Amino acid sequence: RWISAKGGKRFPDINPATQGEAWRLVRERWPSIREKGGSKGATRVIEGLAGLSKPEWLAEVQAFFADPANQVPSAARALAQSLEAMELGIRLREKQAEPFAGWLRARK
Repeated sequence: RWISAKGGKRFPDINPATQGEAWRLVRERWPSIREKGGSKGATRVIEGLAGLSKPEWLAEVQAFFADPANQVPSAARALAQSLEAMELGIRLREKQAEPFAGWLRARK
């Protein structure tokens, strides 16, 4: 199930373990997404990328949208914001993963 980017800026509202597959599908179907959704639909998908939170996905998103064939000029701001949110999510996860795991272990 997809969530409107305005509703919380999450990529797909799915198990984080399957977000990579969803991102793969977006890459594969990007021409169709742009054709059917236009620049507004593409912008919504780009806004939703903010929910991806693995370093490899950040690198993939950056490389994907560096290709002029994948760029959406009207979504440049949305892309910048999504990349920033991804970076922040990655840093938060890196910083808090071990303390959170310790907290969970202490509550067994």
